[in-house]
Amino acid sequence: MTRASEEKPFLIAIGGFSGSGKTSVAAALQKNLPDTVHLDSDRTRKRIFGVAETMPLPPDAYTPEATRGVIAETERQVKEHIATGRNVVISATFTPAPSRVAVEALAHAVEARFVGIWLQADLSVLFVRVKKRVGDASDAGVEVVKSQMENETETVAWPMVDATLAPEAIMAAVLRMIEG
Repeated sequence: MTRASEEKPFLIAIGGFSGSGKTSVAAALQKNLPDTVHLDSDRTRKRIFGVAETMPLPPDAYTPEATRGVIAETERQVKEHIATGRNVVISATFTPAPSRVAVEALAHAVEARFVGIWLQADLSVLFVRVKKRVGDASDAGVEVVKSQMENETETVAWPMVDATLAPEAIMAAVLRMIEG
């Protein structure tokens, strides 16, 4: 897919509960879309706290105040990249629902074409995936996934993709939504 110079860049949000494959999908998108940068909330948080990506962070790194810092830094980077005409893909849970509204508003504010995609998988699949993580930037485990599901009470309006499909099928579905 190529972008004509007069077209606005994309701001693509890949959301879903921990273990849904957001980072993998966003990284694949970065490879498939020209001039695209991938911003990952877990890696941003680790940079803010000055630790290696695979170092676990303490609970105080996940307070609402710390999360606001991650959001502010992500917004700063989005503005910087969009201003230079680059596409941006953000991988984050985008929970609770106001965070989805906020990223859509950010896309509007920076005059980017917005695409929000939600990766959906059963709780049992998410549990298996987070238990298998080794050397990952995410600190989320089973308890975090349970909390995300319990606290997300609003219906997700973004198009959904079955996160249990083969990676090629997921990417094909995501690319169709972007080209849409």
